[in-house]
Amino acid sequence: MFFMLLGIVFLLAYGVAAQSLLYPNAEPSWGIFYNVVYYPYLSMYQEFPLDQLEGIKLIKTHVIAVMI
Repeated sequence: MFFMLLGIVFLLAYGVAAQSLLYPNAEPSWGIFYNVVYYPYLSMYQEFPLDQLEGIKLIKTHVIAVMI
């Protein structure tokens, strides 16, 4: 239990620091709390959302696979 609490503390500390460095001029909103937890959790497993970090806008398309 102590290990999980320690991990959560470090995850939130990293999230707050990363959010403030990546988006210094962001308007205060509830989405910031999501980003503080979401990005550090993904970076823990080395899955970075590069489209959002680099500012690239991707067009999402739906692909339908048809079995013949």
